[in-house]
Amino acid sequence: MKVLRKIAGVLLLIFAGILTIATLATIPNGISETIKKIKESSIGIAFAFGTLVGIAIFGVLIYFSIKFGLKLIKNKSVEIDSIDDIGA
Repeated sequence: MKVLRKIAGVLLLIFAGILTIATLATIPNGISETIKKIKESSIGIAFAFGTLVGIAIFGVLIYFSIKFGLKLIKNKSVEIDSIDDIGA
């Protein structure tokens, strides 16, 4: 079970890394397209809002993927009873 948790955590971190690279690569293109749409028509405001919402959604998804992936990889500490509690 521990091995499956570690594998799932690593896969989740890899997924988050790929999603981070993809998001960072598309942000400049999205901003330039948004500026072009704003100059062309009034629909540009809606396009800008949609672009920002999409970037925010992917940002939140990336954040929680990394957080949960690290949680899966981290070892849980085992509580050991003291010697006094064992004899009682």
